[in-house]
Amino acid sequence: APFANGMVSLIDHGLADCDQGFGVGVTDCSSGGFAFQEATGGMSASLPELDLLLTGGRLEAKHAVQAACHQRNGWKDAQKAMIFTPEFNTMGNPMAGGVRPPSPPPSQTGSGSGYKAVVMLFLKGGMDSFQMLVPMDCPLYDEYTTVRRSISLLPDEVHKIQAQNQPCSEFGIHPRLPFLKELYDDDQLAFVNDVGSLVEPLTPDMIGTGFHAKGGTGETCQGLFSHADQQRAAETLTCQYSTAEFKGAGGRMADAVAAKDFKTQSFSLRGQATWPQGFDVSGEVLGSNGGESAFPEYERLKDIIDNITGTQHGNIYCEEYAKRFQQSISFNLGLEKQLENAELQTAYEISGYHPLRSQFKQAATLISARVDRQGGGGFFFFE
Repeated sequence: APFANGMVSLIDHGLADCDQGFGVGVTDCSSGGFAFQEATGGMSASLPELDLLLTGGRLEAKHAVQAACHQRNGWKDAQKAMIFTPEFNTMGNPMAGGVRPPSPPPSQTGSGSGYKAVVMLFLKGGMDSFQMLVPMDCPLYDEYTTVRRSISLLPDEVHKIQAQNQPCSEFGIHPRLPFLKELYDDDQLAFVNDVGSLVEPLTPDMIGTGFHAKGGTGETCQGLFSHADQQRAAETLTCQYSTAEFKGAGGRMADAVAAKDFKTQSFSLRGQATWPQGFDVSGEVLGSNGGESAFPEYERLKDIIDNITGTQHGNIYCEEYAKRFQQSISFNLGLEKQLENAELQTAYEISGYHPLRSQFKQAATLISARVDRQGGGGFFFFE
C-alpha cells in the first residue's frame, strides 16, 4: 500500500508529499507533474502508446485500463490502473490465465492473552559510546580525557550510575539522556559493552590484516569497516554474507514462533526494512501516522483493482506480485478497521513532525488492537 499510494500521488499531484506521496512538502502540493497527451484516434491509438511506455508492450489487462479511463477520471485513472498491474511491476511474459481461486484462511490461532512484543529500535547513524556512557573515577577516565581532550565530559556534567564487577565502579550517562539513568536505577535497563558482528569467536591472530581483515585463519564479516554493510549485518545477524538472502533477524524469530502455531505478525513502521522480513512471516510495511487510510483509492477503484489482482498468471513473478498486492490490500484494510477501535491507556498527543514518537504510538495502537487481530505475538521495527 505505501508504494501504491506514492505512485497514485505522483500521478495526481506530481512530486509532492500530498496523499502519502514521495516528494517533499510544498505549498501548492506539487513540485512538477506528469501529463499524457491523448493521441489522435482516441483510446485505440493512445492505449498502445501507454502500454509501450509503462509495461514494454506486455499489458494483458487492457480492459481494466479502458474501464478506468472511461468510467472514472480519464487518463489519470488509466495510468493508476496500469501501475497496479503485474506487468508494470515485474518482467517477462505475464501469461495471464483464468481467475485465481481464493486464498485459504490462515491456520494460526491466537488471542489477546499472553501477548508478547519484540521491538527493534534501529539507530541507523553512528554512536560515540564513550560519550554516552563515560567511565568515572578510574584509569579509563584518565585515558578518556587524554584522547577526547576539550570535548570530554566532566564528572559534574553527567548522570552518575553505580556498577558492579566492572573496570570502573561508577559511570556517567550523557547529560541529555536523564531518562536512561531513571530506567537504570529502576532495574529496567542494562548496558552491554563490546557488541559487534562476529561469524565465529576470533583472536587477534585469526583476524588477518589490512582494511578488509583478510588472510587470517578465522572467518570474518563482510565489509568490516563499511557502515552500510554493518547496518545490514545488524538487521540480518548473518554478517558473513554480503546480501540479505537469509532475511532479517526479527523475521526469522517470527518464523520460529509461527512454526509453533502462534498467530505471529511482523511490522516495519519506517518503510521497507530487512529486520522484520521472514521466509514465512512477511514484514508488513505500515505508516507511522495511524490516522490516514491505508489505501485511499481502493474503494473508488475497487472493481478495477480486484479484476487485476484476481487474474492468475503463469509467470511466477507476476503471480507472486498479484497475490502479495491482494494480500497487502486485505491486510491493510482489515487492520485499519481494527485500529479504529483500539484504545491507548496513555494519552499520546503528537503535534508537529516527530517520526520516532509517531512510530511508537502506532506500535502501541497495534498492540492495543491485539485481541481484534487475534495476535499471539508481534515484531516491530522502528528507525
